[in-house]
Amino acid sequence: MSGLWISIVIVALVLLVFSIVMWSRLSVRIVYHHHRDEDDGELDVRALFGIVRIRRRLGAIQTEPTKQGPVMKAVHTAESATESATTPTSSDGPASKKSLKVNLWDFTKNFHEWRDLYKKAKPIVRRLHRESTVTRLSLSAVVGTGDAVSTGIACGSAWSVLSVVSGYLCNHAKKSVLPKISVSPVYAATAWSLDADCIVQVRAGHAIVAAMRLFALWRRRGPHGTPHSRVNAYGDV
Repeated sequence: MSGLWISIVIVALVLLVFSIVMWSRLSVRIVYHHHRDEDDGELDVRALFGIVRIRRRLGAIQTEPTKQGPVMKAVHTAESATESATTPTSSDGPASKKSLKVNLWDFTKNFHEWRDLYKKAKPIVRRLHRESTVTRLSLSAVVGTGDAVSTGIACGSAWSVLSVVSGYLCNHAKKSVLPKISVSPVYAATAWSLDADCIVQVRAGHAIVAAMRLFALWRRRGPHGTPHSRVNAYGDV
């Protein structure tokens, strides 16, 4: 009887831990700054009440010509993936620089395949978006062309774009705060800068299910990143 009770307690503890993990909130913060030709950003993901933390810092976005065509490269810094909630985070901690490269020519050549892949992934992302909560959304831009008339037109266009982006993020979310949008004109000089700060929270269970479905969809892509792989030749799985 003692062995049976021990098994029941173990199973109950496992179910309790599993429920806590699935119902805990996953927090994702995206910060992006663009000033002239300089880009700076940060992706901060926290799970299990801050015990698990993944941080990526964007250093630069570059375009390089190659024999295969122009390549867009994003240089980012990967820091420690897991840290204790009581351990202070240091900006001088261990980090390694990595780069993500996208061949623009291959992307253009396989545009229709990428479009089909986007259509398949869109319902998964939209469903996850409907379960998310936007707790912070701040968009600010500084626009200047050196001419008063064209600066006014550019500011109106920037305001329209930022309003559409914030409207999409907030209106399709389960809950959302009031977004902060600002566009500052500069009439006497040429200027362009963008600052964005967004925090989105979602249940870990919804995020895990969406990640598994997106991973299965990504595995069915072809050798050049297209969805026409040998798996799709026999039908969707």
